[in-house]
Amino acid sequence: MVAGHIFMGLESFLPGNWDFWMNAREPVARLRSGLLRFHARDTTHGKRKSYDLIKPSRGLVDRDSLADVLATSLQRERNGICRRLASMTLAKRFSLLDTDNIEQISILEEGYTDEDLFNASLERLDRINALFLAEHFHASVLSIEKIYGLAPLINPFTVLRHNSARVSGFTTEHEKCVDANLDLIMESQVADLKLWPLLLKKFRYQISELGISKQEIATRELIHHQPLFNDEWFAEEEDQEKVVELMATAVVKRARSKPELAASLCSTILAWPLLSDLSRERLDLALKRMMSKHVTSV
Repeated sequence: MVAGHIFMGLESFLPGNWDFWMNAREPVARLRSGLLRFHARDTTHGKRKSYDLIKPSRGLVDRDSLADVLATSLQRERNGICRRLASMTLAKRFSLLDTDNIEQISILEEGYTDEDLFNASLERLDRINALFLAEHFHASVLSIEKIYGLAPLINPFTVLRHNSARVSGFTTEHEKCVDANLDLIMESQVADLKLWPLLLKKFRYQISELGISKQEIATRELIHHQPLFNDEWFAEEEDQEKVVELMATAVVKRARSKPELAASLCSTILAWPLLSDLSRERLDLALKRMMSKHVTSV
């Protein structure tokens, strides 16, 4: 399964049968985040092309500095969605070594035209087996589950959100510089912005064909609104019956905030594949007992 920051066509170099998963995000938001996350690194997440002088990034201080950052190896993020769909097709020649970093191969940085990138990407949309949109995270996860018949891909210990871009150390001044010059970012995303409505249309079709309901999405949002379970409960020395009671109490408390989702919440938690058969049986009994007392809609 091919996903993430790599490119369509890589699967042809690998043995076996492959499905293509595509991760995508609204193009301007995607590049804005990348700029703020990586601009402070020396020469911005990589180095300049070999025929340029390598020099430290000045940071994001004005319009010229933003243009300078975009001219580094962030070149591969200009129309980054289309580049990953179409670069291998558009490349005049291409080779791949075992030692190559497949996130930074040269074909992702070539000077393709916006029109060529868009047209080649459009021809490849039907090859995407699963589309994963960051703005629709839970619906995307549900898609993967339904396509492959998987148990719920949940993690009750976390909110399942990407770490904040602020951990990279950017400042308010950096953010102001980027936001004041969003037109530069948009100019570098012409093909991606043209493709984006078609990706949204494909995603809506995916959700409809898989029969993913609003209730299912809302249930996942409820589970991951805040961490549901505490990993300290699962220490080896803990009494397992006590752990089950703690889990059930947490689920009931969460269900009380959205009683209309209580049944869906319980069934999803009980289907969590990390539960042992015995724990699942005990949790089921505890939930039925507690829900009948505390959540009137179930």
